[in-house]
Amino acid sequence: MRIRVDHENTISIRGETLRLLPEKLIEWPAQKTLLVADTHFGKAATFRQFGIPVPEETTQAMLTRLTSVIERTNAQRLLILGDFIHSNVKHAEGFEAALVTWRAHHRDLEIVLLRGNHDRGRADLFETLNIEVANSLADGPFSFAHDAAALASGAESELYAFTGHIHPQVALSEGRKQLRLPCFWFGEHHAALPAFGDFTGCATVKPTESDNVFVIADGTVMPLHSLTFAKSKTVHGG
Repeated sequence: MRIRVDHENTISIRGETLRLLPEKLIEWPAQKTLLVADTHFGKAATFRQFGIPVPEETTQAMLTRLTSVIERTNAQRLLILGDFIHSNVKHAEGFEAALVTWRAHHRDLEIVLLRGNHDRGRADLFETLNIEVANSLADGPFSFAHDAAALASGAESELYAFTGHIHPQVALSEGRKQLRLPCFWFGEHHAALPAFGDFTGCATVKPTESDNVFVIADGTVMPLHSLTFAKSKTVHGG
């Protein structure tokens, strides 16, 4: 399937226009919807519990960034493609309180979480935040899930799929220098979003010539055309 690139950050898939945002989200304007993957809220708190020094206020910084996109796009629905939280261990009160305060500010926003492998065991938190939880979702010509294993079968398998999970990045080489950049990766039947969360790590992938890849660098989204991919292999993230 060919993806039409209308502008550097605007594409068309199966008759639907999508905007790729430098904050690592995708906007679906016709449905007033935002797609985001792998926020991993609470990962920094988990690190600190195990004595790993990481900066404070990462949750608030991520929520501020998310609010900025929601308000700029006037989105009415947020689809989270899995791993909304990092761990089912209950963190310090500040972590969950920040999420509750943020949700109150966006009380009219519909939020659907496509359950990821890190989202197990916190149904109480999702209920408190008024987040609908499902394994997969079909809407229009698209399907949404955390990873390919959760995608619906049958007729819905013909839909173009969006997932998270692998935290894709590409490695670009120039001489002895190598640069790794997070990316949106569009294949023939399936697209993978970059991880939104801080401290998530990334998996280096090697797209084929028929894939469409858009890297995120210096606050912009840029399509890769003739750039050379560094020698790498496809791996799976968490």
